[in-house]
Amino acid sequence: MINENNFIIGIDLGNLTSTVSYFDFNQMGIDVVDISGGYGKVSVPTVVSYNIDTEDWVFGEYAILNKGFGNDIIIENIIENLGKGIMYTVKGKRISLTLVLSKFILFLIENIKNINPNANIEGIVLSTSSYTSSDDIKEAFKLAGIEHLLLKIANDKECILKSYFYENDVIGDKVLIIDYSNRQIRASIYQIEEDGKIKCLKTIFNDNIGQQRLFNITKNLITKKFLEETGKIDLTEYEKNNIDSFVYQQFDIIFQRQTLSDIKLYYNFFYPPFQKVILKQELFDIISFFENEINIFFNSLFDNIHIKESEIKNIILTGGGIEIDFIHKFIKSRFNIEKNFKGKAKRFISDGACIIACQEIGILPKTKMYIEDLEQIKNNIGIFVNDFDKTRFEPFVYKGNFIWQKFDKKIFLLNKDKIIDIEVYLEENKKFKTLEKIKIDLNNYDEFVNRDIKTIRFLMYAEFKNYKELIFNIEDFGFGEIYPKTGFKQQFIINIQN
Repeated sequence: MINENNFIIGIDLGNLTSTVSYFDFNQMGIDVVDISGGYGKVSVPTVVSYNIDTEDWVFGEYAILNKGFGNDIIIENIIENLGKGIMYTVKGKRISLTLVLSKFILFLIENIKNINPNANIEGIVLSTSSYTSSDDIKEAFKLAGIEHLLLKIANDKECILKSYFYENDVIGDKVLIIDYSNRQIRASIYQIEEDGKIKCLKTIFNDNIGQQRLFNITKNLITKKFLEETGKIDLTEYEKNNIDSFVYQQFDIIFQRQTLSDIKLYYNFFYPPFQKVILKQELFDIISFFENEINIFFNSLFDNIHIKESEIKNIILTGGGIEIDFIHKFIKSRFNIEKNFKGKAKRFISDGACIIACQEIGILPKTKMYIEDLEQIKNNIGIFVNDFDKTRFEPFVYKGNFIWQKFDKKIFLLNKDKIIDIEVYLEENKKFKTLEKIKIDLNNYDEFVNRDIKTIRFLMYAEFKNYKELIFNIEDFGFGEIYPKTGFKQQFIINIQN
């Protein structure tokens, strides 16, 4: 088994970026793959493009940088859009997003060949967002022809803690994980107990200050200066694509400076090219907004909890947002952290996934770790719906989701009469347990008396009141301009505990 040609790998498959780590048999330790093509970046954008003219698939940074320069299909937000039935036409054939993902996974794995052309993959553990269905991931591995290599789909928190404990002794009994991702910033306090038990004491999140928000604010500023210079009101599709690529190239330059100063930007994708300046004050305003919001966020973390901030001795910073210089500095200053996390933040999860893979295969000794998180959902919850000539289960929340997440809202039509008659089920090991029976006779409501059944649409979605109770919402979605949305809304509080 111990052979320099054998590779055990861990993958952090993110919606924005992805990272691959591997076990180095020469050094007998975990290392990360430079997927950026020599630029020294540990992560690569989770983006795929297909060039219709050349019939080439392009992955990662080149897929972004090629925007606007060819006849391309650009596929982004792959993880977030899994399970939504999105299809693409390639060479006259309809292909699924899962097939696109399979190609991206193969691209990630092929980068191992840059380290060793004779590489033989022994096993893979993959970690991805908690809102992603494991069935979609397994199907992608199957389509790639490598389902036999997938050892496990791991929880991101498990990977982070495995990675941290692999290199560090636990000084105290409480650990704070700050995960600054594309979608949001999250903070969780864990208590380390005996026999590998790790108990989650509190988790909070903020959707308004994720890395994507900073990217969008920067993009809006760069776009505004472009419109000012050119006198345009709107952007052409070509200009939109080029500004996307331009912002991607300039983002690190703008925010990785040690001191604030004016920044000159050269808009060389436009003819004639021109130069604009982002002022020091403009940058200061952006940074101040984020620092203030992050500070409020951490203040709320320690509200209504018996733990004081001073009791936290072990802090883990992870996620791509930690690599942004001012965010890294601010959080370090807030918690008096001496350790530098910038070089490690984006690889915590992939390193942890690799450690789990090594433990599964037997290269590293297995360590007990049981994470008790009351805020993580244990089972799929959904309803059965008629889909043309068949009935299928439609989940509203998935196993592995967290109660603080926002879940997709789904639109349904009635197909028989003006009666909503559904059961909300909990799915466990392909078995279904009824949690709630819901029956609403719409004939009793004035809003629907004069409406044809074919014009009645409902928006249904789930949210959590707490870890024991789910709120199931049913709202009138209207029917365009003919029948605007009414105020009809029904809520059902459902106990999900056994």
